[in-house]
Amino acid sequence: MYASSNHHQINRISNRSEIISVLENVSLKIQSNYAILIGSRAAQHWLPNFRRSSNENNTDWDIICSSHFLLDWLHKKDTEVKTIDMIIPISNDNDLLDLYVYGTLDSDFNYDFSIPRSSESYTAYLLNNWEDWTSETFEGGWWNKRKSSLQNGSAKLLLILKKFMLYYSHQWVKTATDYRQLLTVADPLTENDRILCDLFVQYNEKVHGNRPDNTDRYVISPSSTHKGIIIKRDEFFTQNKDQQLALIYHTAMSMAISDDILIGLEKICTQGPLWLADFVINNWLPIHHEKFKQKINPPKPLIEFQIDNYRFFSEIPELVQQRILHNITDTSNFYSMKLVCKRWYAIIRQDLFWRDLYVSCYGKISARIDDVRSWRIMYFTRLEENIYDNQEEFQKLVDASLQLRQTKAEDIVQLWEDLTREDQPVKPDMFSKLNYILSNSFYIQMKETSDEYLVKLIIIGLDEVHSRVSADLKLHIGEYGSSRYTDYMEELSIELIATDNTRRSLKFFGPSLFGFYLGKWGYFPRKSTLLTQTPSILYPQFPSGLLVCLLIMLTHPAHRGQFIKYLKRLESHCARVYSTTDY
Repeated sequence: MYASSNHHQINRISNRSEIISVLENVSLKIQSNYAILIGSRAAQHWLPNFRRSSNENNTDWDIICSSHFLLDWLHKKDTEVKTIDMIIPISNDNDLLDLYVYGTLDSDFNYDFSIPRSSESYTAYLLNNWEDWTSETFEGGWWNKRKSSLQNGSAKLLLILKKFMLYYSHQWVKTATDYRQLLTVADPLTENDRILCDLFVQYNEKVHGNRPDNTDRYVISPSSTHKGIIIKRDEFFTQNKDQQLALIYHTAMSMAISDDILIGLEKICTQGPLWLADFVINNWLPIHHEKFKQKINPPKPLIEFQIDNYRFFSEIPELVQQRILHNITDTSNFYSMKLVCKRWYAIIRQDLFWRDLYVSCYGKISARIDDVRSWRIMYFTRLEENIYDNQEEFQKLVDASLQLRQTKAEDIVQLWEDLTREDQPVKPDMFSKLNYILSNSFYIQMKETSDEYLVKLIIIGLDEVHSRVSADLKLHIGEYGSSRYTDYMEELSIELIATDNTRRSLKFFGPSLFGFYLGKWGYFPRKSTLLTQTPSILYPQFPSGLLVCLLIMLTHPAHRGQFIKYLKRLESHCARVYSTTDY
């Protein structure tokens, strides 16, 4: 927990007897006998996948405690302590800075303790007000459950400890990544949190030095990679919020390397004026989401060609052509026809062509012709499932397909980032592929009951550009578990059938997305790769997490929003059911 600094000297002690002697001579008396767990292990109480490692021993126990608590711990772990060190910071202003003790047990667990020596330290404030800054934590099994002397830090406490370190360059990227994740589970800061925030800022300035100067402007000198930029405080605060966010985003990206915005944000937070650093840190998520507002223009048609009729062969009568087209039963053939010549390409792109084809094949419709928004979608839907005498049900399918076309690749990536609470790099060509899928796929069946939502759709472009995959997506909701513990869960079943009858399938409960399975007593962790960057088991050209989020977006529109809402809060829910603090 201690970061080395040039602002003061330190004494290091490795002799256990001397360490105990220093602890015994700490004069500060803490009212509480409880200690507070912070750091990654505490964050995993709220976010189970927070820096999760295959080796649990790699996660340190970061603990704020009194000298009395640590002396008691050393007594209990007497024969288990393998190594121990103490760092005593010496302030140039004679302030009593916290003591830091690092220990390793024979089990290879690492422990980092912060021990206050002054009542002005933020750690002393936390220990004296521990109930306000912890989540009630118990130890032992259900048969001998008791309150733990080590209480888990609240999500808000963990957020504060990350937020005010963003002004300093020490382990900045790791701090920024942690801060983003904690923002999604912590309550917003209020005036009631001001005392702790001020104490932590004051302590950091003693240890790491002052935060950036509060100058009136931020100047970025031009270089070979970016133009010079000047942001003036008065002008900045006359802009509306959208303009401010866009300016910060583009400024940070101008200093980024390989599109890594954190490189630019680090320079602003650690080198820019305080007012600008404050704005960035207080608007962290909106700045990151700004990238989804940057329009990725779809490629313009390479062929622009005017036509005066919709006949593919001028020598064939129109009625004969219609009969030929009526016998095309595979919708993917129409995509291939666009590649024959520029005239065919232009015809296929005309909505009037699809109107005439639909009316000639299926007759009139109940709706006004001028009210139809996409004749192509209507024709494809009817062609794939020629059983819709129920006009209302048919229109629901068409509306669902049109709604799907409003979804953009950015929505898929944002869902992925929302579920993982991390930035997910996606190549530009993958954005184009996703947009093509969303613009051309369409629903052909939708059914729903009280506990099940089923859709069947044709996904265009999932494999190759014009490939056609029949997809069955079934959402099942209900209570699962044993007599000892049950919970509400939603399960998604996916079956994909290509034109060559190759079948691919995937089924998962919501908790498994975040590495949990439901046991007899609650949720237990296991390794999960569904939301990662690893190649998908369904289509390896897609990152697994990206394809899963695409399929989530293709589920039944009547329950899709609720399903996504359920998933977004599921990880924290599983964490509350599964937690342990045996230390």
